[in-house]
Amino acid sequence: LFLMGLKEEAKKIETYVVDSLRFDKDIDAKVFEVNIRILGGLLSMYDLSENPAVLEKARDFADRMMPAFDTPTGVPRYWVNLKTGESRGDTVNLAEAGTNLIELGVLSYYTQDPRYYQAAKRAALAVYERRSALDLLSAGINVQTGEVVGKSSHICAGADSYYEYLYKSYLLFGDEEIGAIWQTCIAA
Repeated sequence: LFLMGLKEEAKKIETYVVDSLRFDKDIDAKVFEVNIRILGGLLSMYDLSENPAVLEKARDFADRMMPAFDTPTGVPRYWVNLKTGESRGDTVNLAEAGTNLIELGVLSYYTQDPRYYQAAKRAALAVYERRSALDLLSAGINVQTGEVVGKSSHICAGADSYYEYLYKSYLLFGDEEIGAIWQTCIAA
């Protein structure tokens, strides 16, 4: 709305988010989806509005997602309960495992709290560390054991955004390690 010049309408939505939107709901949320849609949306709203209350909503939401990353591998589980923090779903695809770098990295930048980007990077590295001898990444991973799921590797749905986020994160944050991973993956 803001980008279309509908500033009054955008302000109404911003007011609703600040005054009425609450995340302490007893619902299970798919980590991959809510990261890119809800957290990403809140961060975009903050970027345009510069309203600290919107940033606080983004932090609150991310804090509710973070228990999903509490696994032996650091790869987030599939679902997280926004109220209790309980998580479930031990098998995730490549995109679900590693498509968190941008949103959590931007949140770390705005809040000056590195733990968000560190969690996302740990997950991305965990997947990469399990690449094949040909430097190909498996289409899935067990978040508890780190075992790859299946023998296929591709760049289609369920995997493509992992690679996309590597490149964009390298450009956005200047993270040389992430850039090197991107180069290796693309060469493979």
